[in-house]
Amino acid sequence: MAKKNRPLTVKTHFEYYFWVYLLIALAGWFVGDLAYTMTEYRPPAERKVEFQLVQSGYVAVEDFEATLAPALLAAGQSYDETLEAVDFFHIAYSGDATKDVYGAQKYSVMLAAGQGDIWIVDSNQFQQLWQMGGLKPLDEYVAAGLLSTEGMDLSGMMLPETTGETDEEGVPLPATGPDRLYGIPVRGNPWLESAGFDTADCCAVLMHFSVNPETCARVLGALIALPFKEAPA
Repeated sequence: MAKKNRPLTVKTHFEYYFWVYLLIALAGWFVGDLAYTMTEYRPPAERKVEFQLVQSGYVAVEDFEATLAPALLAAGQSYDETLEAVDFFHIAYSGDATKDVYGAQKYSVMLAAGQGDIWIVDSNQFQQLWQMGGLKPLDEYVAAGLLSTEGMDLSGMMLPETTGETDEEGVPLPATGPDRLYGIPVRGNPWLESAGFDTADCCAVLMHFSVNPETCARVLGALIALPFKEAPA
């Protein structure tokens, strides 16, 4: 005697085809998230200031989204009302490419892509970037009152101006210009240290590919001067 088929009720339909609806829901979420990511507004380079914190290990730059970034944005907008964003990013690179291959790759890619305006680097990376001609001098912004170095030990920060030229093999020619200020010490900065960034041997530099250097100098000056106790609630 043939077995009768059980009627397909709504309940049994979902029992049998639940995975189909789950896949449809997941696909819909993925498409929606992708569309949002592709269409989300991003300020152009001239209307934002990006920090790149270069150091191995974990640095909690996401903690600055609700605290430091708004304060620096307000400081930057007091000078440039078109400024729309101040962002912080982390490059987990120790400076040793033989031991930190992934970090070295990201470091090189960010440099080649011209990402970030203000980089926080250690003394070795500072020297390398200067020798490459990758830094903007900062003394003109100090003279303009956008950045203060009062009370700072600038030993090692004053270096001959680079020519920006290379030899036939692409090696930068020796710097022969007058001494210029290329870095700002950040040792002991409470904001950076609160995110787990070791500031002992580090300085802030302005990258040569920054398109809004004056605004960046103003924001960097605010980072140095902003007391940690004034963090927005």
